[in-house]
Amino acid sequence: MSIACVAACGLVATAHANLVVNGGFETGDFSGWTVSTAPVGSNLNVYPGQAFDGNFAASFAANGGLYDGISQSLATTAGLEYEITFWVNNLGIENDSLLVDWEGATILNLTPLGTGLESWEQITLTVLATQNGSSFGIRGFDAQLGIGLDAISVVAVPAPGTALLLVGAVGRRRRR
Repeated sequence: MSIACVAACGLVATAHANLVVNGGFETGDFSGWTVSTAPVGSNLNVYPGQAFDGNFAASFAANGGLYDGISQSLATTAGLEYEITFWVNNLGIENDSLLVDWEGATILNLTPLGTGLESWEQITLTVLATQNGSSFGIRGFDAQLGIGLDAISVVAVPAPGTALLLVGAVGRRRRR
């Protein structure tokens, strides 16, 4: 019984492993990320305090109307769905934008950002990997004060019924 449970629990944990490296910026910098700065007015930082989770968050505050960005190449599997989740904090209203890119295409354009002022809000998207290995990125600017970003994750979405099959396998094992 315990071997089946360990195997099943291991499969569930693997299905929900975060593919993003340093998604909470807890290294105090952009370790794990590829950074692209705006050619004019760049102001991209990792700052301590006022994070949604942990001690650090990123801030997009480019003030020239051009985007600062961060990106990663993720170990995805073609044909699987993934859930992208992150927390955003709009520190200043007006003249701001946040874009989310997946596999080379912008999949979310929040221009203007339109979230509540100075409060963390969660954004969740579901995407399909069309190839093995997907590029993921976030770009932003805010000429007023900045856009806070924290707790970024990309996890595989289990196929419908996978959890029930695993529970069923454990249940059948117990009866033997």
